[in-house]
Amino acid sequence: MNPRRWLRHIDAFVAVAIALAVLPILVAVVRAIADGWIPLGDQALLQIRAHDVLTAHHPLLGTASSAALNRADVVPLNHPGPLMFDVLAVPVRLFGGGAGVAIGVGLINMAATAVGIVFAARRSGRACAALAALAFAGLGWAAGSESLYDPYNPTAAMLSCLACLFLAWCAVDLDGTALVWLIAVSTFAVQLNNSYLLFLTPLAIVVCAVFVVRALRQDSGKDRGGPRAAALRAAIVFAVLWSQPVLEQLLHSSDGNLARMVKASNVLGNIPGARLGTQIAASTLTLPPWWSRSEFDGVRLFSPVPGFALAAASLLLVVAACIAGCRLTWRNGHRDAASALLMAAISTAIGWVAAIRSPISSFFGVSSDYVRWLWPASVFIWFAAGLTVWRLLAPYLPAVLDHRKRFVGGAIAIAAFSLANLSAHASLRGQKELNAIRGPAGTLIDMASDRVDVATLLYRPPPNYDVFGVPLLARLQSEGTDFLVDDPVLVRQFGNRRRYSGEVVPELRVVTAVEALDVEVGPNTVAFVSDLPQDERIELQSLSIEIESWLPGGEITLSTTGHDAVDAGFGEPWLSQLGDPSIDATAVSRSNDLAASVRAGLLDGEPNIMTALDRFATLRQRVETSTVAVLLTPADEVASATTP
Repeated sequence: MNPRRWLRHIDAFVAVAIALAVLPILVAVVRAIADGWIPLGDQALLQIRAHDVLTAHHPLLGTASSAALNRADVVPLNHPGPLMFDVLAVPVRLFGGGAGVAIGVGLINMAATAVGIVFAARRSGRACAALAALAFAGLGWAAGSESLYDPYNPTAAMLSCLACLFLAWCAVDLDGTALVWLIAVSTFAVQLNNSYLLFLTPLAIVVCAVFVVRALRQDSGKDRGGPRAAALRAAIVFAVLWSQPVLEQLLHSSDGNLARMVKASNVLGNIPGARLGTQIAASTLTLPPWWSRSEFDGVRLFSPVPGFALAAASLLLVVAACIAGCRLTWRNGHRDAASALLMAAISTAIGWVAAIRSPISSFFGVSSDYVRWLWPASVFIWFAAGLTVWRLLAPYLPAVLDHRKRFVGGAIAIAAFSLANLSAHASLRGQKELNAIRGPAGTLIDMASDRVDVATLLYRPPPNYDVFGVPLLARLQSEGTDFLVDDPVLVRQFGNRRRYSGEVVPELRVVTAVEALDVEVGPNTVAFVSDLPQDERIELQSLSIEIESWLPGGEITLSTTGHDAVDAGFGEPWLSQLGDPSIDATAVSRSNDLAASVRAGLLDGEPNIMTALDRFATLRQRVETSTVAVLLTPADEVASATTP
């Protein structure tokens, strides 16, 4: 890892390629800071835990994993490690919450891009560096500019995953430095999001096996950088980077997170299987529109997927074509293209199997977030194909296309992807939903933080997904307020030292949606935000009363999609109780699930009923994204309420 050896591979063209590829990331981060971007929901968890690094609450694990939602018999577990918190700790401390998180994630993506391009240049020169820069710029364009600083786990690890493929390509050629970097970067991605275990773990194992076999066969007199020393350095890096999760496991014995992950893998049976897994893999790896921006939000429950025969044939064809191309380019002396095609074939096969084994959540259903590594794998296939075409055709290009013109053309191609991603774009529906919430959330956080001035408080989150409360905690933490939690999942999120043990402290409660309308004004209300006017609140209340009369009467039924969802074991239990007089209609109408079921097309009824349901879902969506109240109950009131 001698810096001088690195610098030899960064000439002016490589530097320009890196600069063009990272330009959209830099612009996105600057725009986020200028717009006052703040982390919401799970994004704010990373801000809090990054702030905890090297304090009494130092994290040894990642955030809670949604894999725990797959089965009722799976104990809560976390993503494997805290490396993301460690990396974000410095920018969060230096630049504050929102800016620090955006800068930290942006720097991670810039670093992954630079590492991939530099190692491509190290492996095969300028042309390869240009193609690598195109790959990173293309993947960033597909993800959209807002994903380039978004700390959301599956997408935040994506460019690092692509860098791993380039590092693996170099490592199989006995590049010891690439092997060390592969272990480091893949560990970071896996610790950030455990779904990458399914893809990066077998990839790293295969690469390490090839590296060891080739190193043993290599003549010691031709040792290129000391494979044995590189393997030792890689082992040391692996041990150091996994020391925190291992320490957590040792401290908690059979209840440690690594043990929980093993237990979960033994009982999780809710997986796509060979048929659906093949269709999911092919929809991104081998069939159009591949990894493009239009496909980035990807496969979800009941979204169209290619036929099984076409999907399986396309995957087999791509693997066969890569192997055939590998033999052809090897015979023609283009070993870089041959090894790239071999790595593309290996990553396609691993991605195929991993998609079959990827879990299906009873909460999220089939989600692209569980197979986000398919996008880097697909991009690498195109990179390998591009390198192969270049190596085979370059000798026959007209003489007028000298090296300078070729490199200018390469820079223009990279710039095209980069410039296309300079404007703000959210590819994920979750990003769009959070953007709609950011205004009310910022107002609420400013209002509440000005009125909460206590040393420690007990936090009571809303029963549904917590978008507003965690960012408020992050702001209060930065202002010196600590907090306690008593929910087991939140204890795992925020650390055991924040477990509530009966202390007499003020209680902070966040109430959202229609429940917030009930507590708009009160002695303990420190903040209330809603953009729903009074006439629409009355309309929503009237619609709720009507719907409560329809639910037990059979006027609302399941659509074809709804029947499919219930038959597949998805959706809420009340869906199978429609028309049953015993259904708790009030609880259903007041929950977020009814509006979500309407938006998902799970319900059916007469036209006037569907019109009412659509209007209800629209109003509920506005309530959910803009109506929230924060209540602070003084410590003496909490004590008197709990005293027998």
